Amino acid sequence: MSKISPTTRQSSRKPIVEHMFFTDSRQNHPLHGAGAPKTALSRRKFPPAFIPKLFLATLLIALQLLCIPPASAKEAAKETAQATAKETGNKEEIDFLYDFLSGTYVLVGRAPESSRTYTGKMLLSGGNGKFEVTRIIEGKTVKGTGRIETATGDRIKVVRVRFTEGGKKYETTYLIGSDLDNYGRLSGYLYLKQGNTVKPGLEVLFIDHGVHD
Repeated sequence: MSKISPTTRQSSRKPIVEHMFFTDSRQNHPLHGAGAPKTALSRRKFPPAFIPKLFLATLLIALQLLCIPPASAKEAAKETAQATAKETGNKEEIDFLYDFLSGTYVLVGRAPESSRTYTGKMLLSGGNGKFEVTRIIEGKTVKGTGRIETATGDRIKVVRVRFTEGGKKYETTYLIGSDLDNYGRLSGYLYLKQGNTVKPGLEVLFIDHGVHD
């Protein structure tokens, strides 16, 4: 058996890297001919039909990425939609309360900073985001205004009535309820606006069935 010298063994092997990935750019060049020595190597070019497909695929991926909003944008859009829906629902509820609570009420109360009690009537006329208030107590009529507002961290809806009597400013915060006949019923505290009220007044309003029935 003849031995193959290391030089012969090495020369008989083809460069694997060149065979798989490279071609001689000078081998078939008209200035060098087929027998020109291999010098510079260049990478194989993609087939012509492959380039448009690659460009189209890349373009489609880029468009998809542009069309899909980031998570933060999605969350912001969701929060905006929820806030809009909540605001719309809240306005509808407030408009309903202005209509539901409008009417003539029998008033029973106790004056602030006093033990004096009184009775009378109060008229609530709702419209344009407020109440026109008329208090008739012991034959004396006092005008005021009222609004649906919120109280506490839970934002509970209440009726706040403000009026001036005897040179003093008052504010009453009524909790909103209803009776068994589905008429409004209000109860709350009466405060002096100027200075701290140590002993707030009390008032309860019952719908006047003599007027509404």
